[in-house]
Amino acid sequence: MADPSPALLAVDRFRAEVDRNDQQALTRLIAAYGRMWEGLQDQIDALNMRIEKDKPTPGQLLRMGQYKALERQIQDQLNGYVAILRNEIGDVVDLMLPMGERHNRELMSQIMAGDTRLATQFQRLDPETIKTLLGFISPDSPLYQRIQTLPEYTTKWVMDNIAEGVGLGRGPRQIADTIRDAFGRGLTDALRMTRTVQIWTYREANRASMVANGDILEGWVWKSRLVGACLSCVAQHGTVHPVTEIMNDHHNGRCVPIPIVKGFPPIITANGQEWFDGLPADEQRKIMGAGRYEAYKAGKFEFSKLSTEHTDEVYGPMRVEQTLKELTG
Repeated sequence: MADPSPALLAVDRFRAEVDRNDQQALTRLIAAYGRMWEGLQDQIDALNMRIEKDKPTPGQLLRMGQYKALERQIQDQLNGYVAILRNEIGDVVDLMLPMGERHNRELMSQIMAGDTRLATQFQRLDPETIKTLLGFISPDSPLYQRIQTLPEYTTKWVMDNIAEGVGLGRGPRQIADTIRDAFGRGLTDALRMTRTVQIWTYREANRASMVANGDILEGWVWKSRLVGACLSCVAQHGTVHPVTEIMNDHHNGRCVPIPIVKGFPPIITANGQEWFDGLPADEQRKIMGAGRYEAYKAGKFEFSKLSTEHTDEVYGPMRVEQTLKELTG
């Protein structure tokens, strides 16, 4: 196998830089959520002791003072967490805008010259200019509306799960585990929102730089990491798009757009289907699952159909992977 081109090596370096910053933000969010969880332990213990003593019905549970106290504390803690989450997302946006813009210019230079010496000669955009174009990060956007609902729906999820556990006759230890798992849903959502904002902002800064330098570009090509990626991303790998088109990867997606410079060969030489078809049969089956693999080999769907669009309330059209049922009807 030939050594990776300087441009592909640059893409890997850029992605590692993005991931380092991503991990720092996520670590802070996880730590803050952990502190909230520790702060709930006394209320959780008090409720569990009362449940163990009184053996309430679900209806009686809802009237318990300990139940209501835990509900209030969870809501209050999560209201405070929303402020932390908003601050982290704001910091992530401010970090990714200049990074994404700079990385695209450096990548164009790598493609043209094998290094970054041309990066300063390309049209450069002020991050604040890019920011004004990104509607999804405005204070009144669906993203921030979604963030504001985090305390309410997470609290409801926790309390509903407690009531269900009592109704099923679960013991205190099981209910404690139920509370932990249900409360963790809020953290999962917070991390997903932060990661998606981060990479979406980064890619849109990439693309804004491409639009500004559109006179030397033919478009951009979708790059997936392939190994470990979902089949939607594999199917999109190597597809070519105009600079005016948003890269609409799914939540938590880590794919990136690579500029196609006029007069220079593409740095991605094989598409996702070609990569997949070159794998051993057992590896193909493992990636697709037995049902989809057999249907694919039988010609019941085209590889490109593994990727489809659904509408997200924050980002609009998003690429997602299709199930066997969706592929074959």
